[in-house]
Amino acid sequence: MSQLNAPVPIAARFNLIGPTVDVSFSTPLVANLSAAGSWFVRKNNQRWSVGSAAAGQSKVQLVLSGQVMNMGPNVVTYSPPPFDVLSLGGLVPAPAFVNYPLA
Repeated sequence: MSQLNAPVPIAARFNLIGPTVDVSFSTPLVANLSAAGSWFVRKNNQRWSVGSAAAGQSKVQLVLSGQVMNMGPNVVTYSPPPFDVLSLGGLVPAPAFVNYPLA
């Protein structure tokens, strides 16, 4: 598979309501549920558990649950397998990414 159309993150935003994190990608995605265990979120020195993750349009929304102290920057990480965040056009998987800045 060509990596030319691989979705890459372009923005990540923490939402207090929910709480959730929206990770926007460069291309439209196949609508599906993503493996929650593939995601890591740290915000305000808290490491959040990801209860569920769902892809649709050009974003993945992570629904967060409990948190524990974990010092460090505000980031989101996608660490597959499974490689289940896929571009809509070519079904090309998004590559793993580490410590993407979280707003």
